Amino acid sequence: MYKVINFISRLYWALVTKLRAKKCGSKSYVIRPIQFSGNNIILGERVSIGALGRLESITSNIEPLLVIEDDVSIEQLVHVVFMGNLTIGSGSMISSSVYIGDVDHNLTPGKAPKFMDLTHSTTRIGKRCFIGKGATILPGAVLGDDVYVGANSVVRPGVYCSGVYVGCPVRKIN
Repeated sequence: MYKVINFISRLYWALVTKLRAKKCGSKSYVIRPIQFSGNNIILGERVSIGALGRLESITSNIEPLLVIEDDVSIEQLVHVVFMGNLTIGSGSMISSSVYIGDVDHNLTPGKAPKFMDLTHSTTRIGKRCFIGKGATILPGAVLGDDVYVGANSVVRPGVYCSGVYVGCPVRKIN
């Protein structure tokens, strides 16, 4: 009975994903997301997104677009927020409980924060990247190809070339 329910659930979410995404490649699937903003998400071939994922677009004067290229694996509880063009390169793996965003609040010291006063910074994940459990990729971080981010690391704005990065904020160790 469990196998039947699991099959029906996967079939349902596959249909929802294909109907709501701008483009969805073959053998790609999303499992029970909390939020899935469609019409501005492109999923490549063989993309898998684990349970309780959140892909959230914020509309502004820029047309938001999330591109997840081929052969990307995203585990459960991952939260991606985008206001511009955010790309996750092919062959990348993102562990559970990861935050990736290109949106930040425009805060001014001494002034009360405004609810939707947001800024956008280009954020990109290169090809064949690995992002460890609980990592945070802040707006403005550009990860080149073959970048490995350790668990619970915080990647601040900047350009990161191939290597292993760990810590809060991250530093290159290899």
